[in-house]
Amino acid sequence: MPTVAIVSSKGGVGKSTLTACLAVEAARAVPVGIIDLDPQGSLTGWWQRRGKPANLRLLDDPDAMVGKGVAARLGFGFVFIDTPPALMSVIEAAIAAADIVLIPCRPSALDVLAIDPAVDLCRLLNKPFAFVLTDVEPRWKATASAASALREDGQVVEAVLTHRAAYSSAMTTGRTGPESTADAKGAASCREEIEAVWREAQQLLATIKGSVARV
Repeated sequence: MPTVAIVSSKGGVGKSTLTACLAVEAARAVPVGIIDLDPQGSLTGWWQRRGKPANLRLLDDPDAMVGKGVAARLGFGFVFIDTPPALMSVIEAAIAAADIVLIPCRPSALDVLAIDPAVDLCRLLNKPFAFVLTDVEPRWKATASAASALREDGQVVEAVLTHRAAYSSAMTTGRTGPESTADAKGAASCREEIEAVWREAQQLLATIKGSVARV
C-alpha cells in the first residue's frame, strides 16, 4: 500500500488540488485514504463537500496516522498526504511516512528557489521524490527554464498541470478539475493532465518497488 506525500514549503503551489485530483484518479481503481496535515483543512473541507465517499476515506487523527504508520494497516490501495507550507516538522513527518514524495512547483524563479527545504528533507530521509509543475501557462517560456532548473535537483514529471479555472472552481464543490461540470472542455483537458501525472507517479512507484525487491 504505497503512501504518496505531496509537499512544499511554499504556499500557493496547488498541493491540496493535486492531492485531491490524484486521490480521485487512484480511487477509480482501489479504495484510497487521504490524510490532511494542513491546519487550514482545505482537503478536509473538499472531502466533506464531496459527500464523504466510501472509496475515498479521510483518515481520523492524521498526526497519529503519520507518526505511527497506522495507515499502512488499513487496507487501502493508496494513501495520499496533503501538507501545509512552512511547518517543517509536519512536512518532515509526512516525508518520513511516504514511499514517494511529489513536490508541486509553479514555473517561476521564486517558486523554484523555494524547493530546497523539501528536497533537503527528502535526501536526509532517503525518500524518492519528483517535481510536478503546476499552474503552467502553455505559452510561457519560463516553464522550460523552470523544468531545466528543477532537473538539476531531481526528476521532473513530464506531464504538467496547466493554469485552468476548472481546477480551482471544481474544488469548491467537492469535485476535481477532471470532474468539472461548469467547463466541459476544461474538464477534459484536466483529465488528460491528471491521468498523465498519475501514470508517471505509478511508474516511479513501480521502479522503487523493483529496486527494493532486488536488494
